[in-house]
Amino acid sequence: MSPITEFYSEKTIFITGATGYMGKVLLEKLVRSLPEIKKIYILLRPKKGCSPQERLKKLTDDVIFTFHDMNAKAYDKIEVISGDVSKENFELSEVDKKKLIEEVSIVFHLAACVRMDLPLKEAVITNTKSTYQLFKFCVNMKALKSVVHLSTAFCNVEIMNAEEKIYSMDLDPYKIIDLVEWMDDKSLNNITKRLLGPHPNTYTFTKRLSEMIAMDMNDKIPLIISRPSIVFPAIKEPIPGWVDNLNGPIGLFYAGGKGIVRSGIIDENLVPQIIPVDVAINSLIVSGYERATNMYCDRVINVSCGDVLRPTWRDMFVTFQYLAIKYPYKLILWYPKPHLTTSYYLYIINVILFQILPAIIIDFLLIIFLQKPFLINIQKRLLLTWKVLRPFTTKKWIFSNTNFLKLHEKLNTYDSNVFYIIENFEENKFRKYCKDCFKTANKYLLKETLENLSLYRIRNKILFVLDLLIKVFFIYFVLKWIFVKHF
Repeated sequence: MSPITEFYSEKTIFITGATGYMGKVLLEKLVRSLPEIKKIYILLRPKKGCSPQERLKKLTDDVIFTFHDMNAKAYDKIEVISGDVSKENFELSEVDKKKLIEEVSIVFHLAACVRMDLPLKEAVITNTKSTYQLFKFCVNMKALKSVVHLSTAFCNVEIMNAEEKIYSMDLDPYKIIDLVEWMDDKSLNNITKRLLGPHPNTYTFTKRLSEMIAMDMNDKIPLIISRPSIVFPAIKEPIPGWVDNLNGPIGLFYAGGKGIVRSGIIDENLVPQIIPVDVAINSLIVSGYERATNMYCDRVINVSCGDVLRPTWRDMFVTFQYLAIKYPYKLILWYPKPHLTTSYYLYIINVILFQILPAIIIDFLLIIFLQKPFLINIQKRLLLTWKVLRPFTTKKWIFSNTNFLKLHEKLNTYDSNVFYIIENFEENKFRKYCKDCFKTANKYLLKETLENLSLYRIRNKILFVLDLLIKVFFIYFVLKWIFVKHF
């Protein structure tokens, strides 16, 4: 018997952010593992030239919904609601508004922009105002049992040992929303750094503001906050290693495997605070059940397995480097061996010598042969990526996850198998996980095949020798210059 399956049976669910990475995994999991759900409404912004049914078909035609060969009727219960979550009442039609108010029992609020370089105005409207609008709308829902708000474990960046509670700031989130709506962009840019305080970017700042609004609304709606740490590819479902983008650390692993990234600013001895996406999604589903069935449950959950996933950043980079050498990419720039350092100046020297200068030379040659240059633009994006990730790859955070572990302890045998939220990573399991991530991304994102591996391995050996020779010659000329200059 499954208490969770029984709870969700004949319930109507409302999801924001269903087209995002986590949103798609949540939608697929709900349809497949909870077949007795009555209806799933997903909010999509209006799009010219594309009807709600066409947008839904495009979503469910995504490869993630094909892995388990489910009957097409399984998706009949998904219905699009046209609206904008950042607007008052989502700018819904009266018919759609009535559906949600009368029918919805569980809300999963995943809509947000995870870009960390968004201007403050856009980030506040997209991440904070939208959350406030959703919570206000939920107050009117007549059958509401729980609202699961997706936050981030890094929303309290100045707290190195974060407990499962809401930390306030000396700012009023409602006044910040008003501020960004009336202030001009130039003036807002001038005060952004001061407003952010300890926050390294607008993403963590706006998520912090959203949690403060959640705390304020907690007595009006049945809220529970889920805080995943760094979301990594799936460990099991929908298939092992599944990811639909190369953002964040995962993208850097693959860029390193292609020889595009030659240096990284990272503390290689730190254990990264990560969570596989399917584990994070299962915790959302279980959290929705827990909040609805236990009014005295804890309202904030740090979703991270950093305390059970022991491999370090170095272990991850080394493992992906090994895989890139064993299963070489068809097209690479150089031998895959990035240098990791915590020194910003050493990182910049390595980037200039081994990334930017080669990129300039190759782009120049491409222009000469009437080809489109591209490497300088890639290097610009990589520099921005490292700038954004640096606080998360060089600092040590500890996230207390007592409430997260409690969720697992309450699951019976059936539910712990279907909605697994704890995965221990032994060394062999970790290597298999990395291999699954590598091969799945190669197949579905990079469109790589296993053809001509022997030829590509020979090419990599040649590049290894060239890489070694260039470094030897570089050291030789530097020492020679020092000797001539000073002696």
